[in-house]
Amino acid sequence: NIKVSDCQFLGTDVGLRFKSTRGRGGVVENIYIKDMSMFDIQTDVVTFDLYYGGKSAVEVLNDGDQKKQQLVDMKKVDETTPAFRNIDINHVICRGARRAAYFNGLPEMPVQNISIKDMEVNNAEQGIVINRTEGVTLENIKVSAKTHTFDAKNSKNVTVNGKKYKKIDEKGITLDF
Repeated sequence: NIKVSDCQFLGTDVGLRFKSTRGRGGVVENIYIKDMSMFDIQTDVVTFDLYYGGKSAVEVLNDGDQKKQQLVDMKKVDETTPAFRNIDINHVICRGARRAAYFNGLPEMPVQNISIKDMEVNNAEQGIVINRTEGVTLENIKVSAKTHTFDAKNSKNVTVNGKKYKKIDEKGITLDF
């Protein structure tokens, strides 16, 4: 139940970062963010990561930990399972980032009901990557990146600039905006 608005980020390691891991539990929900401007972000403009291991975002990208997170078993949901859900992000502009956005939920607890509207990211190395999400909506998204602008796997009910994807399996999809 938080509202955040009118923030500027200059040269930070991450723009908006939501992180947790199995064993911590807790629910992060009902967050409303608007009017963010960012310049020269070292890693992601927006990150939702339920595999936080205590390293900085720069260390994780540099040592390849994110590839290891793709092959994990589903566990039983209990009070120690963290959850990210019901988060709205509106009007984000970024010039210069390693990646536009990264979503990585757990097999048993996907990142849920995230809406990003009116986001423009220029001069990124990579676009938006999502894995294990449910109910993600990306509207009026513009990403200028060296590689594909949208990669998704293991997700349900994803909407990208008006196009709906009911189920995206482990083979995934790749799009350009």
